[in-house]
Amino acid sequence: MSIVAAPQKEKTYARLLERIKYMAPGTPLPSVRELMVEFSVGQATLVSAYDDLEDRGLVERKPRKGVFVADKKHLPINEFVSEQRADGVCRNVDNLVAQDGIDFSSYSGNSAKAPLKLTNVALVLPAFFLDGAGRHPMVSIILSGLNRALNHQKYAISTMFYRPGCLWEDCGKLAMERDVRGLLLWPDSTVTIDDMRQLLGVGIEIVFTQNANRFAELGLISVNVDIGMALAQTLEKFYQLGHRNIVTTMYVNNPMRRRHMDIIEEFCAKTNLSVSKMIFDISNEPGVLPDYSVLSEVLDREERPTAIVLFDESVASTIFRLCYERNIRIPEQVSLAALIDNTPHVHPVPLTAPDSLSLGIEEARLGAEYLEKLLLGEVPSVRDIHLRCNMEWKASVGPVPTIGK
Repeated sequence: MSIVAAPQKEKTYARLLERIKYMAPGTPLPSVRELMVEFSVGQATLVSAYDDLEDRGLVERKPRKGVFVADKKHLPINEFVSEQRADGVCRNVDNLVAQDGIDFSSYSGNSAKAPLKLTNVALVLPAFFLDGAGRHPMVSIILSGLNRALNHQKYAISTMFYRPGCLWEDCGKLAMERDVRGLLLWPDSTVTIDDMRQLLGVGIEIVFTQNANRFAELGLISVNVDIGMALAQTLEKFYQLGHRNIVTTMYVNNPMRRRHMDIIEEFCAKTNLSVSKMIFDISNEPGVLPDYSVLSEVLDREERPTAIVLFDESVASTIFRLCYERNIRIPEQVSLAALIDNTPHVHPVPLTAPDSLSLGIEEARLGAEYLEKLLLGEVPSVRDIHLRCNMEWKASVGPVPTIGK
């Protein structure tokens, strides 16, 4: 297949090729819209570049899921490091992207050029981020922050996923094979201190992109959004608006659950209220959603709550659906607020929540910056970084209902 001799398209193709060269098969790639912002190119340019990668068997499109790295192990790198332009001139990608400051000489192949040494780093996420829709929205958010912090001419960035209890088996050994020197790690509840010791023992630097108090004895760095702030603000706002029948939701394996419980208890002691707490058990298996059936029971009560604190966009989507099935108007009959909302555009009523998209990007960006400091031999004085998390009040929150139920 011929490649159109358009410099912008060629550079975009080269950048995408550089990004996927160390990524594991099955790893999701950013959406066209995300890359339009990152690369400052048009939609047609990116779609065409993805088409070329797909034609070469390097990526595969999955309808309604996205674009994923294909199994390219069977294709030697020297078979796709050159392009055939429309004018018939064959150009090596090294020459093509030299004008844009990108170097592919670290690829294996027949080139006699001295290899460029890139430092390999990886984003490591639980397997449940590969959900039934293809991937959790946080994947793109975290990758966006990581890519803003790390220079792709210095670092080769890949994405790894681990099954429950299999961090070392799924990612530790692979990291060693790929000579990965640093990990930006999202630890789920199955990650143990022994996993961390194994990774540290082979010389891999680690920064957490979630609160990791249980690993405090190892002195590792964690960067996380303090959504406890949002919880405290929401409870106080509901109280000021006259709400006295308040329900909160959270997940049993949320590492911040204990702190959230303390915030709720402190609020109850101050206001002399009793706040109901619904705790969901979330599966660590990809595509398996929590059982939210208890939400139906809550809405069907004779004395249903007038305000509900939702943990994230998944609970929010469910509660919106249940409310509309019951003709419960928001916020006239029930006020809703979420502590995390990574899909703000999907709700029928603008949902009160923090700016989770910006916070998630900043969390990953800071985590990547601290990881780079460690890789450069620096010893940061701060080990536990909390980002402020303020609520943005929108149409889903109103005063206590004055109309009949």
